[in-house]
Amino acid sequence: RERLAASGWSLHGRVQPIRRNGHTLWLAGAGDFRRDHLPLDPLLEQIPPDDCRVVLAHNPDTADSRRSGRVDLFVAGHTHGGQVRLPFLGAPILPVRNKTYSSGLKTSPRGEPVFICRGIGWSILPVRFLCPPELAVLELVPGPEAAA
Repeated sequence: RERLAASGWSLHGRVQPIRRNGHTLWLAGAGDFRRDHLPLDPLLEQIPPDDCRVVLAHNPDTADSRRSGRVDLFVAGHTHGGQVRLPFLGAPILPVRNKTYSSGLKTSPRGEPVFICRGIGWSILPVRFLCPPELAVLELVPGPEAAA
C-alpha cells in the first residue's frame, strides 16, 4: 500500500473518474474488509448519482457491508479462488464470510454484481490445485438503462 501511495496511483479511500465518449465511470477504493475497512457511503457520496460506480475492494465481503449508496460493480480478490478445489466439493477453505464469494461473477444479497479474481498468487502455502491462476480482463459495457 505504501508503494502505491508513493506512486500517486493509490485509490485507497479515494474516488477517481474515468471519462470517455461523454460518459463517466467512477472507481472507488474500499480497502480491506478485515484490516482497514472503509465505510462506502462517504466515497459514494462523492460520485454523481447517475454515473457508473465501480468499487475496488481487497475482500469481496465488502459488497455485503452496510451502506445506502448504489454500486454498479464490485471488483475484488482475496480468495485466490480457494487455491485448492476438490472435485464435487469445491474449495474446503475460503477466507470470506460469504462462502458464495469464491471466484468469478457473483451477485451480492443486494443484487449487485461482484467479480472475484483468483489472481496469480497464493496464501500461506505455495500450492494451487484445480484452481489455476488468472489475470482477468473485464469489458464493461453500458446496461439497457444507460441507453435510455
